[in-house]
Amino acid sequence: LNASSAGDRPQLWFVVDDIRTAVERVRANGGTAEEPVLYESGWAADCIDDQGVAFSLSVPAAAYGG
Repeated sequence: LNASSAGDRPQLWFVVDDIRTAVERVRANGGTAEEPVLYESGWAADCIDDQGVAFSLSVPAAAYGG
C-alpha cells in the first residue's frame, strides 16, 4: 500500500498493544498485512482485510517508551 493507492478514501488507523500479534490476527482471518516497520513515531503495518478494505495498525512510540 502507499498514499497514492488510497485515493480519496479515508485512511483508517487502529492502535494495538502488540503489532506482531495484530498482524498475525489479520493474516489468520483472511487479510493481508505487511511486516511491521519501526518509525520515529512508533511501529506501523499496512493491511487489507478479507473484503479489500485497507487500514493500518500502529503502536505509538509513547506506548512502549520509544
